[in-house]
Amino acid sequence: MAVPSRSALPTGQFAFDERLPAGPRSPRKSAVKPGNSILVEDPTYLGAIQAFNAYQARYLTVPMDDQGMRIAELEKTLRQRRTKFAYLVPTFQNPSGITMSLNGAGLFSERPEESLLVIEDDPIVPALFRKGRPVTLRACARPWRRIFIHVFENLISGIRLGFVVAETSVIQALVLAKQAADLQPNTLIQRAVYHYCRRGFLDRHIPHIIEAYRHKATSMLETMERYFLIPWSGRDPKVGCLSGVA
Repeated sequence: MAVPSRSALPTGQFAFDERLPAGPRSPRKSAVKPGNSILVEDPTYLGAIQAFNAYQARYLTVPMDDQGMRIAELEKTLRQRRTKFAYLVPTFQNPSGITMSLNGAGLFSERPEESLLVIEDDPIVPALFRKGRPVTLRACARPWRRIFIHVFENLISGIRLGFVVAETSVIQALVLAKQAADLQPNTLIQRAVYHYCRRGFLDRHIPHIIEAYRHKATSMLETMERYFLIPWSGRDPKVGCLSGVA
């Protein structure tokens, strides 16, 4: 799998949570207060907006080009505006399908005392069906104040379980927020996913997912080419069926 290995992480930097629209619930609950400003891509994942709205958040939006957030606009926003944290989908972004460039990712690699809390949502990278594998923001940015969230539901249909990778102090805060909400994730589902992965079923299943996504993406592009009534341009999807259209 193209997700962080728990065995490769220091103790205390990994936690499970049920998957909700903007990623695991605990990062939202522990980080967002009414009136807080959140830095997001424009456009960004609709499910994230719906989830953050419940906490009366405000948004600082940065427009995108083919390399992700526009660097000049991002630098200006980070310099002039105060924001609680950034919520980003830097690889195969939903809904645009864009992958953030290394230049954009580099802006989130300052010294720890100046760094912005960044929540990186990586829902689907293991299902990449084009050559080459993107570098995640977590891999190219310094780890301070970074929260990496991943979900199994796009790989194992119907499984509402995700995991969080972060510094120990962040995980401790998330665990407290989770306990206040509903004590813990579903133990049975955790065990089912654990054994499914440990026995190699997920690794054997991913190629079938990749082929299914490839077929859907091809059909989508062919249908758009045939039935759109006006000229259009879009991105060749590399994972899932995400292609920003203009």
